[in-house]
Amino acid sequence: MDGVTLDQYEATLSENIEDLLQRLRAKEYRPTSVRRVYLPKKNGKIRPLGIPTIEDRRVQQAIMNVLYPKFEGEIYHNWSCGYRV
Repeated sequence: MDGVTLDQYEATLSENIEDLLQRLRAKEYRPTSVRRVYLPKKNGKIRPLGIPTIEDRRVQQAIMNVLYPKFEGEIYHNWSCGYRV
């Protein structure tokens, strides 16, 4: 959506991460719209797929790394059959 490739983002990785952290701390971070792509299915229909930006994926993964252990260890029961990542 933002037109930034992984190579471009990693070329200035430390500056990009520092900028992202600053926006998160200041509560100025806003996720961008996802890029919508439609994939054909065998039955002739299409399936929508949302592709977030590199920065949004980093934030989502960081949040999951913090929350997942709490949910897994404190909320889900050992016999729970719910969807897990």
